[in-house]
Amino acid sequence: MKKKNFDAGLYREGLRQLRVFGITMLAIFVLASVLVPLSDAVSLSAYPEWSPSYTVHYSSYLSQNPLILLSFPVAAPLLTLALFGFLNKRNACDLYHAIPQTRNALFFSFFAAIVTWLVILIAVPALVSEAVCLLFPKYLEIYPLSALQICTQALIASIGVAAAVLLAMSMTGTIFTNLVVALLIIFLPRVLIYVVSSSLDSALPYVASLGEPALLDSRINLITGMSLIPFGSGMTDDIWSSWRSGAYTLLLGIVYLLLARFCFARRKSETAGQAAVSRHFQTVFRMTVALVICLIPLTDIFSATVVHNWSAGRIYGIVVWYIIAVIVYFLYELISTRKWKTLLRTIPGLGLLALVNVAILLSMYGFYSSESEIQPSAEEISYVKVVPYDGSSYTYYSTPLEMNVETKNYFDEKIADVEITNPDVIRMVSKRLVDTVNYYKADDQEEYTAYQGYDSIELTTFAIQTGRKTIYRNILLSSSDYKELGKALKQIKEVQELYQNLPEYDPVNMSSMGELDADSAGRVYETLREEIKTMEFEDWYVLVAEAGSGHRYTIGSYILMTLVWYQSGKSYEIILPISEQMPKTWTCYMEELFRAADPDADTAMTAMQKPDVNVISLEINKIIDGRWISWYASDQTIGGEPAMDEVIGEDGEISYAMNRQLQTELAEAMQKAKDRLPEPGDDYYYISWNWEENGEFDGTYRYFVFQEGELPEEIESYFDKTR
Repeated sequence: MKKKNFDAGLYREGLRQLRVFGITMLAIFVLASVLVPLSDAVSLSAYPEWSPSYTVHYSSYLSQNPLILLSFPVAAPLLTLALFGFLNKRNACDLYHAIPQTRNALFFSFFAAIVTWLVILIAVPALVSEAVCLLFPKYLEIYPLSALQICTQALIASIGVAAAVLLAMSMTGTIFTNLVVALLIIFLPRVLIYVVSSSLDSALPYVASLGEPALLDSRINLITGMSLIPFGSGMTDDIWSSWRSGAYTLLLGIVYLLLARFCFARRKSETAGQAAVSRHFQTVFRMTVALVICLIPLTDIFSATVVHNWSAGRIYGIVVWYIIAVIVYFLYELISTRKWKTLLRTIPGLGLLALVNVAILLSMYGFYSSESEIQPSAEEISYVKVVPYDGSSYTYYSTPLEMNVETKNYFDEKIADVEITNPDVIRMVSKRLVDTVNYYKADDQEEYTAYQGYDSIELTTFAIQTGRKTIYRNILLSSSDYKELGKALKQIKEVQELYQNLPEYDPVNMSSMGELDADSAGRVYETLREEIKTMEFEDWYVLVAEAGSGHRYTIGSYILMTLVWYQSGKSYEIILPISEQMPKTWTCYMEELFRAADPDADTAMTAMQKPDVNVISLEINKIIDGRWISWYASDQTIGGEPAMDEVIGEDGEISYAMNRQLQTELAEAMQKAKDRLPEPGDDYYYISWNWEENGEFDGTYRYFVFQEGELPEEIESYFDKTR
């Protein structure tokens, strides 16, 4: 008789055994998929002015059906533990091993039943959620393709978790060891990669991640990527929308499943109720659990050695963590076997665990040494390219198509393929790479002479071609370095056109990311387009290069205006510095910025002088060379008296109102300054305040340019101290 790998009867039996778990979870998931969008529709109906343009964006599908996030961490393991639970019970295991169907048929038929329930738990709530949204087309809209993508990714992640749990169950024999080993299978490889690579990234900030293998990206695994988001691995929608992550996770799930099938077919009934299928497996699991704890002191040892920062407190912490690891090592053995006498036999395994720690440390030191020593001379470099700053890309939810679009820096992306062969630039890059490495290796970076005397130094990522090899490095450059680089790029016509002939403003596909609305941003942008054509290329290049470095929101005495431009299926971030070197653009920007303030602010300033109007909170921000310095009335005193007086109401409740004299003085100062605009390089103020009048509360904000002596002396002196 031909052996079968699938049996319809076993498949139906698996579906039947899971019906209680499946139906219960389905009811919960469906209820949530009804209540959440219904709640949104009810909320939106209360604000009819929003509804004509409101749509649920691509990323909002997870908000409309949030319990889909429980499909892989909750539903998948529960269904697997429930259906294959016989592996932990000797009598039940003997029974299933005695049935006439092959183990392959039992394995694949039951797993197919699990996958079927997972499909139901993911698809049915999605359809219900879509149906609810269709009932309220005026307020809600979910794009089917985005919903399908997220559901597919959720199913892939769920299959991966189910396969990992089944692999763990095929190698262990108790619920406790099932869960612990499943967690190790799913998380340990990725946690090990994440912890080691993070430590190396911290020790090697000049080594760009652009040249790293895709496998080192924590987001490539849907399961662990979602779990590591709180630790800075990425954004929820960024991970769920990646087909590459889905393909990798599916492949990983298939590998788990094949390994599980291999172990399942060879597993003996005697394993049921035991910690592991053999003593060797138990040793591996015990060491691996302890290794997770060892990663904490291990990376601390590496960091302390690299930065030469040993201290008694640090050594004490390392010792404590290793003691905890040893306790966990023995505790796992005791809990999993429930036998005290086995503890003595596990002691030799600590030596092997120590060797694993040493091996990991030596590997990290080896990689650190080899990477830090790669410093090609100018003669070894064929050409260099300025590539997007390492880690500068992010995800922007573009409204034109309601879909997830990865946004890149416009200038960086356009210039990334330009090969720079200028000898002066190559020599500068080679020298600055050496300086950068030495700067980060220096015990006192502020005393490192190579970068002394500069207002600022910024990291720029270069692709450096040496023979057949390309290395990617984040190199610290000063303003003079950028100017030298700009002079070389000026000779390349396509680069000069890129920087000094910006595309025309497109109000449909360009969005302003600042305080300016579309029309105001368009006027400023067009003024800038014309003015930069008359600037020296290297001057404009230095401003753009420093603005796009990703390190500062404002730099020196200029401000940044950011536009996001959606073009031909791609989204670009255009970061535009507005400097005092650009007087026309500066003046235009300030006019639009001051005009963009609350139109009711003038009325509010007049009302501040009324005796029945009480300012209950006020914040003054002075913008000095692009830096915002804040003064809060609630924290300050004027003339020795609190700026905010305590007021006790008839009901005994305590509230606060501004000192009446200060309120009057500020109102008069704002009235005098309301029509002034700053000149290029001037400081200016942003004031926001809230007030109460006859039991009614309101708030507003406005920009001002004050002359010396117009503000109370204490406020002016506060800002003078911060210069």
